[in-house]
Amino acid sequence: MVNATDFKTKSNTLNAEIIGKNEIFKNTLVVMGVVTETMRDQKVKLGLAFEGIVNEEMLPKLLILNQTNLKVMIDNFGEDTNGWKGKQIKLTLIPSSFNGQPTKSILINV
Repeated sequence: MVNATDFKTKSNTLNAEIIGKNEIFKNTLVVMGVVTETMRDQKVKLGLAFEGIVNEEMLPKLLILNQTNLKVMIDNFGEDTNGWKGKQIKLTLIPSSFNGQPTKSILINV
């Protein structure tokens, strides 16, 4: 027998499912750093790394910033991403839709 889950793409990014299932995300998170991440469509986006949030290889799991969360970070912590290190935020899941299907989106709260 072949285990189909062995063929799932391993992602280094956080999503609503991961955040909803793990108690650690109910706590305040501390920004460890900001990196750029090239997406599948070749767009480059900013990703937040958090203290203590890592994948199986002990690499930081990233929260890729959509435009809403990018605006929250800029409005609260400024345009220079070096100043975001050490800042504390909380993540909230909110109802939304994608391609007409109900889903949840991640919203940064400061």
